[in-house]
Amino acid sequence: MSHSEKKSFELQELAKLTNTKLEGDPRHRIVGVADLSHASSDEASFLGHPRYEKKVKDSRAGVIIIRPDAPRITAHNFLLTDDPYGTFQKVVELVYADQVETTGFEGIHPTAVIHPTAKVGEDVAIGPHVVIDKGARIGKGTEIRSGAMIGLEAVIGEDCMIHSHVVIKERCTLGDRVLIQPGTIIGVCGYGFKQDQQGRHQKLHHYGIVEIHDDVEIGPNAMIARARFHKTVIGEGTKIDGLVEIGHNVQIGKHCIIVGQSVVAGSTKLGDYIMIGSNVAIDGHLDIASGAMIRAFSGVTKSIKGPGAYGGFPTQGLAQNNRMDVLLRNIGKHVERIKELEKRVLELESGK
Repeated sequence: MSHSEKKSFELQELAKLTNTKLEGDPRHRIVGVADLSHASSDEASFLGHPRYEKKVKDSRAGVIIIRPDAPRITAHNFLLTDDPYGTFQKVVELVYADQVETTGFEGIHPTAVIHPTAKVGEDVAIGPHVVIDKGARIGKGTEIRSGAMIGLEAVIGEDCMIHSHVVIKERCTLGDRVLIQPGTIIGVCGYGFKQDQQGRHQKLHHYGIVEIHDDVEIGPNAMIARARFHKTVIGEGTKIDGLVEIGHNVQIGKHCIIVGQSVVAGSTKLGDYIMIGSNVAIDGHLDIASGAMIRAFSGVTKSIKGPGAYGGFPTQGLAQNNRMDVLLRNIGKHVERIKELEKRVLELESGK
């Protein structure tokens, strides 16, 4: 993207717009943003952690956003704030304010197939080859991108963004301001089978729904299974990364974070404000307490009863898990030490 497509700001203007204190040239002009290593003299950057202070010295950034107590290693322009990362995001949004358009299609595309009983609200955008089934309802201001499928009697709230090739199956419901990235499927039949006397697996059909509350975001190619009879729930403000699988009847609370390639098996209940790292597997029919934080690559086989940090397989308190990791890394030394001690015991017993 060329600089001519972005807005530009003098530093004195940026300081006012971001409510920060400027140290440096108030007339210096900024037209872009970048990290410390790649920023040029007309781009803004930020120092988000003390470990990157050495990069400030070599950075060519036109202004660096820092905390007031951060060392001034070189003679840069600085914007001072208690929240460098949040302030940098404000600058990003200011610079790219005119770049919000991501499609050339407006209104309802003529190739969209909309059942005559479906209800579409005001200012809804429906892209090419979208299918909206019987009795579905689309709230005002929602945008549905090309190739998406909205199932029978599904309900989508206001100001939602449904990206390309998303499938929202029958009777599932979405609240307001929900964002779903490409390729995700909401309401697939849960993975349930009954084994007969001959060992063959008979499918158990699922008749429940998925209920997604306001301000939820779901990444690309994720899968949320419908409940067998009642509902799978994703609570308000929860953010689910790509390639995550949520099993049938799972209940997820408010403002949780679930990072990519994690799996929550059926009928497990997650409280509020839980953080789950990548590649975490959580077994079914468990309860995970509000405020729990689970380290990446952990396996949860028992309920977690209190807030705090957990990790490992099977999952335990993170401090204990870290101690176990240290012991395992040194297990070779311990084995050799045990062998030496056994040898000495044998020598003593034999009188040598």
